[in-house]
Amino acid sequence: MRKLFISLIFLLFCGLCRAEVPLVLNFEGHQNAQNLQYAKDQLDAFKGSEIVLRVDCWTAELQPLLEVAQQIHSLKVTKKVKITVYIENRAIGPVAILPFLADVWLGTDVFVWGDILYGAHNQLPQNQLVSMVLDMIPHEPNAPLLKLMAIAMIDPSVDLKYDQKWELVGADHLKEATVFNSSQLSEMGFMIETMSPPAFVAKYGVNAVDRLPAEYASPSLDECLASAIHYHPSGSNYIGYLRMPRDRPIDQSTYLQVKFALEEYRKRNVCFVILRLNTPGGEVFPAMKIAELLQEMDARYHIPVVAVINNWALSAGAMLAYSCRFIATSNTGLMGAAEPVITGSEGKMETASEKIISALRAEFGSLAKFYGRNPLIAEAMVDKEIILVKRNGEIIELQNESDIRSEGANADELITPRGKLLTLDAEQLVQFGVADFMLPIAATLDVTKLELEVGEWPGAQSQLFTYPFFAKIPYPTLIYYQNWKIDFFAFLTHPIVASLLMMGLIIGFYMEMSSPGFGLPGIIAVICLGLILLSNFAVEAINWLEIVLIAGGVLLLLAEIFVLPGFGVIGVAGIAMILFGLFTSLVPHFEALHFSWNLNQWNLPTFEFFDRLAYQIGALVLSLLVIALLARFVTPRLLNKSKMILHGDQEGSVAGPEPKTLPPVGTEAEAFTSLRPGGKIRIEHQLYDALTEGNYIERGEKVIVSKIQGSAIIVAKK
Repeated sequence: MRKLFISLIFLLFCGLCRAEVPLVLNFEGHQNAQNLQYAKDQLDAFKGSEIVLRVDCWTAELQPLLEVAQQIHSLKVTKKVKITVYIENRAIGPVAILPFLADVWLGTDVFVWGDILYGAHNQLPQNQLVSMVLDMIPHEPNAPLLKLMAIAMIDPSVDLKYDQKWELVGADHLKEATVFNSSQLSEMGFMIETMSPPAFVAKYGVNAVDRLPAEYASPSLDECLASAIHYHPSGSNYIGYLRMPRDRPIDQSTYLQVKFALEEYRKRNVCFVILRLNTPGGEVFPAMKIAELLQEMDARYHIPVVAVINNWALSAGAMLAYSCRFIATSNTGLMGAAEPVITGSEGKMETASEKIISALRAEFGSLAKFYGRNPLIAEAMVDKEIILVKRNGEIIELQNESDIRSEGANADELITPRGKLLTLDAEQLVQFGVADFMLPIAATLDVTKLELEVGEWPGAQSQLFTYPFFAKIPYPTLIYYQNWKIDFFAFLTHPIVASLLMMGLIIGFYMEMSSPGFGLPGIIAVICLGLILLSNFAVEAINWLEIVLIAGGVLLLLAEIFVLPGFGVIGVAGIAMILFGLFTSLVPHFEALHFSWNLNQWNLPTFEFFDRLAYQIGALVLSLLVIALLARFVTPRLLNKSKMILHGDQEGSVAGPEPKTLPPVGTEAEAFTSLRPGGKIRIEHQLYDALTEGNYIERGEKVIVSKIQGSAIIVAKK
């Protein structure tokens, strides 16, 4: 019996050892035909019962991706293969088709999924694509909702709304196709198990970056250039031009310049865009927004961007380089050193906190993966604690310097030690696959100031056109967009300027309410409000909700002042609405925040939001201090000089009661109406007109007569 028991245990152990390992397919970065052919070949040879799809991708070639999805669907239907889909961060573009095949859903705590046509080349007719995707959705309880979601992800003219039930409705305005986030999916009833990337790797034994076998090697650089850049073989070819000069750091004005320039280049149907980098860096958040614009230019509008590193692409400049499909470098190019810094308490620049470094490191890694570059190299440019070596032809990260193999035939090639930010020269950029090619040394003409002002010059003056592929483009003309208004709007959107405008609005409004008539303070307040709204219209159309809040708050405040007696709930609500509308309009990308009580989970927009919020709270506190000082020292003098108040006895006429009939100084009274600063007080059963010294006193409060000026009674709170 004992032997039988041991045999059973042994057989069970052997069965567990032979437990089937699922096929795991990675869909990461840009999925081109070679990546997808590898997936198809893996599926052809598959004989098991479970397939795991790991998705972290923004763009893919639509037709090959559809073939992969149909192949997976066929295995699911004919061989009852279980499909598990793990969304790590994003499933945007054609890869958004894959989660519709899932039996089991896994995902990181925050991810996005949708917009199937994002970055898709050679698109199918929309109705045909909808039909193909709907046919692959399995018959399950959620199938009706999944089909509605698929249509919304493809057709930008519809929205998915809930009114007793989920249904498609016409979109209120022109928009992109729908993208859902993980929170929305949970609210819609989808059971999605949260799993971190390390937990996924531990469970399925998959490396974050898998290399394709040699037989699936990517096409040559010239083939990639030819597939992405399309030009007229005989006519003129326009190329957009962006520049990041060394003498001007990347800031809000840079973002505005790039935003409006790319819109102009799309209208003029340029073949591609050149981004000339010679910059020491600048502000992180404007650089992030520029990176999004550059990626969108390529993925959505199919106009690729070629970064040309002409000496420096440091800090935020490195982020912009990683946002481009192709990177070229001169022989003097440098790229890296992207550690975020902040202004310390003594005005000196200091390294940012680990939380900010971690968020920026993840951002750099994501940008690198977008076009298939090594994310470890990008992350080492941000975090000096990373140790990278090249071991057996592969770049790996080590936890300790003692792990470096410094001797033997297979000694490690140290790329960056701990304590030093990674900065690569031109040869290293090409060696480690960051730059696609190095430009040959050749005599080229610099762009003159006059040509920049005119906005056009021959492409032959650019060093990029010394590279053979670009040299054969006929009649290339570089166009450059500039507008003097951009600097003005960028000045208005600077955090300090925006804070000063808010102070001007608050203090001007207070001064106007404290003095009779409409004068200079009111004009200043109106101008500040106009500039605040104008600056937000310049960056992106101001949120209509914010406009409604501000306008509604102003109306409530006016009603409280001129219609309703006293100052109560209506006035407080009006002020709250105005302040909320102003705060949300002055902080960037309010809708992009990812707030969590765990600071390690904050994204960069969240850090930027609280940074701007600190400016606005500081402006509010300073405004209140200035108002307190004005109420104490300035406003009473303005009231004394007001022509609406008579000082002393007036000969020939009596403006009010005789001074001797007025209550003496020190008499206690009750505010019969609100005093703002004028109103009525009641002493016993007698009513008198009275003024405060500039402050507001609510109805019913106890006051005391502080002085008599002519026939005017001046009161103060008791």
